[in-house]
Parts: sequence; C-alpha cells; structure tokens
Amino acid sequence: AALPLRLENQYFALDMHSDAAKSMLESGCCMIYAPGTMGDLKPELFAVLRT
Repeated sequence: AALPLRLENQYFALDMHSDAAKSMLESGCCMIYAPGTMGDLKPELFAVLRT
C-alpha cells in the first residue's frame, strides 16, 4: 500500500547503511526529537519494507 501523502506532513527516510541506523537496529530503540516550537504534533510512523 502507498503512504498517505498530505501537504502538511513531514517525511523522511533513514539510510540503513549508516552507523547510526545500524546502532538503532542493534539496540532496538529509535528516538525522534521534535522541538516545542513545532506545536501540537500528532506523530504517525509508517514502515516501508524494501524488496
């Protein structure tokens, strides 16, 4: 299924070959920083599996 594209959303991708991504996978922990100046956020997370 395709990702829901909305103009007000922010999208990003992780480079899974980077040291940071490898560390994230090993620890099983992912953190995202969002400063308070961004307002009332309602985060949604979608995973896209590559074939």
